[in-house]
Amino acid sequence: MVWYSNACIQLLCLAHRIACRPRSATYRAAKHHASFKPHWLTHGAFLIPAPIANRLSYVPYYAPRYWAPVSLGSSDGRSHAALPQTCVTSSNNLRRGNKQYTTPGYAHLSLTCSTTSLPSVVNMGEFYDEIPDDPKLIEWIKKQVLFHVATAPLNGGRVNVSPKGFASFKLVNRRACWYLDLTGSGNETISHLYEPGNGRITVLFEAFEGPPRLLRLFGRGTVFERGTPEFDAFFNGERTDDDDLDWPTPELMPGTRSIIWIDITKVGTSCGYTVPKMQYLGERQMYQNLSKQLEKVDATAEDPYAAKGLKSYILDWNTWSIDGLPGVRTNASRVSRKQTRQFMAQHGLNPAKEGAGRGMRYARVVAFLALLLGVVLGMLLTVLVQENSVRMHRILRDIRSIAA
Repeated sequence: MVWYSNACIQLLCLAHRIACRPRSATYRAAKHHASFKPHWLTHGAFLIPAPIANRLSYVPYYAPRYWAPVSLGSSDGRSHAALPQTCVTSSNNLRRGNKQYTTPGYAHLSLTCSTTSLPSVVNMGEFYDEIPDDPKLIEWIKKQVLFHVATAPLNGGRVNVSPKGFASFKLVNRRACWYLDLTGSGNETISHLYEPGNGRITVLFEAFEGPPRLLRLFGRGTVFERGTPEFDAFFNGERTDDDDLDWPTPELMPGTRSIIWIDITKVGTSCGYTVPKMQYLGERQMYQNLSKQLEKVDATAEDPYAAKGLKSYILDWNTWSIDGLPGVRTNASRVSRKQTRQFMAQHGLNPAKEGAGRGMRYARVVAFLALLLGVVLGMLLTVLVQENSVRMHRILRDIRSIAA
């Protein structure tokens, strides 16, 4: 009988999962209890015959997303099943609006959302078209000292995730943000955003203190390299039309390579229960000290790209991605073929194959031109032969007429 009871409750839970999809409908409480019949309420409750509930050894539940069983009881208030500790028993008085329904002879299994009963089920994930208009959420983003950025190439290649620190992030409005992109030993984010047809980027914020929380900003990114008018507009006050939030503009830091602008297309929030608690001690000063030294070398050098400064470093390490995609565009006119081959060899891109590929493309171009030249010459010869045949025909005709 136990297996029969368990099978019945599983079927009921499956029916609840189907019936409790988000929709607008009116569900009525049970008015008859002579024979078993599930009845539905707007808050997602359904009824189980008390004789079956009395024999339940456990309650397997397959609740819809964000929902979990909270109570199981009967009309006399007795518990009929061993539920998890987060579940409590209650009477079987079902309330909808100002009306109360009593269903004698039935156990009441109510599936409702509870932030305290099942923390591992509720608050799992919600998505929005823009950042919600919640001052507490926006203030939480402003307090974060660390965020991560993820990008990837379109066709295969390596997915890149980069941590970002310092006060480098700015939320412009609920649909746009940007951050300072600092010089590093790689430029995967820039290369992926520059890739034609790509531009995908995701920003992740995590709560390391206080209540758990994750926030993802999905969007399309645009690169504004340092030294361009578009980059300077962020700091000289020319680009403030989009600012709808009271958010300070990050200061231009030593080593800044570009600005990454993000048009937010989707926002996702989730629990963050697995993120550990950590204490913020402060920023590391090594990067700023080294960047200041490299920028001083550039300021005193006749040709910054030839000196051992920041621009030379960007030229050596930020021209290509590890998958061979073009990187910082200001380097395109200065990088030599030798530097390109050395970089590709360092990252396992095999410059020999790259050279062989160029040779193959050159051979194909030559073959196409030769074919085109042959077609043109063939057409010219055909025209000449036709003209000569006409001339010979006229000469023979004249000779015959003279002979006659």
